[in-house]
Formats: sequence, C-alpha cells, structure tokens
Amino acid sequence: MLGTRRIADDVALVVSELVTNAVRHSGCRPGQTIGFDALWSGGCVRIAVHDPGRSDQAPRIGQRAPTEAGGLGLRLVQQLARRWGSDRRDGRLVWAELAL
Repeated sequence: MLGTRRIADDVALVVSELVTNAVRHSGCRPGQTIGFDALWSGGCVRIAVHDPGRSDQAPRIGQRAPTEAGGLGLRLVQQLARRWGSDRRDGRLVWAELAL
C-alpha cells in the first residue's frame, strides 16, 4: 500500500520511534494500553500513537550533545515527517504525517 520501499521504511521508523517514546515516557501502568493507528489519505500517511498520558511534559526534541546517547527519536521524526505534533485528549496522542 505504501508504494516504494523508502516510504515503507520511513513509516516503520517513525512508528517505532513514537511507540518507543510512548513506552518510555507515558507512565503506562500494567493493564493500560498504548494504541497505534495509520491513515492513508491525500498523498500522505498519518501515524498516531495514543498512550495514557500520565506524564505532564509534552513531547519535544531533546537538546543533547551529539556525543550523548539517546534522545534522537523525535529529531528523526521531524526529519522524516512533513509535520508532527501532539494533543492532550484522554491521554496523549502523538502524530506524524509523511508524504507518500
């Protein structure tokens, strides 16, 4: 459905980064879930990850030195997506749109 292998790889990487961030930072407890959705429309794919949103901090690109490990996930998402953001509704929803 995604056409080229490049966009499929980009989508897989963005999904991986957003779900990893949700697992690491959401404060999700046993029995709670992290959800994922993708919608293809108008020449783009919109990826959305929803978590319980127990953290009060909105997702943001880290300000780490290039020599420090980690903290590059949202920087990758920003580079691959034409836009991304987050919303607070019944938890935290982080989304990214990639052009097909």
